[in-house]
Amino acid sequence: MQNYIELSLALFGEHLVPEGVTEVLKVRPTKAWLRGAIHTTTTNKRILRESGLWLFKKRFEGSSFVSLVDQFLDMTNFDFRKKMEIGTIEKVRLGSFISIRTQDYGSGICEVFLRSDQLTRLAKIESEISIDVSFDMDG
Repeated sequence: MQNYIELSLALFGEHLVPEGVTEVLKVRPTKAWLRGAIHTTTTNKRILRESGLWLFKKRFEGSSFVSLVDQFLDMTNFDFRKKMEIGTIEKVRLGSFISIRTQDYGSGICEVFLRSDQLTRLAKIESEISIDVSFDMDG
C-alpha cells in the first residue's frame, strides 16, 4: 500500500440544502444530508442529524501536501463569493488524512505545512483545518 492523502471539504448548516450547494459549486458531494435526517448505524442505532452537511472527499496518491491542497481547493471551486451565494453555511472545514507507510517502527516523518496564500484563502472562507496523520508499518 502506498502513501496517500485524503482531503475533504465539509460545509455545515442548520438550513443547508445540499442540492443548492451542488448547483452553485458544480461538484457532486461524496456525502450529503439535510438537518433532521435519520442515520442508522451498523449497530442499528438511529441518529438524528442536527445539521445539514455537504461533503466532498478526494483521495490522492503521493505526498506533496501543499500542492494537493491547491489542486483540491481549485477542484471544489469554493470561495467567499460562493459561500455568500449559498448563504446557509454556518461552518466550513478543510479536512485531511495522511497515511504514511514505513518499513521501520518510529521512522516515519511527515512534514505538513500550508503557504501563506493558502492560509489566506482558507481564512477568507472562515475554514477550520483538520489534519490527521497515520503511520503504518509495511509487512
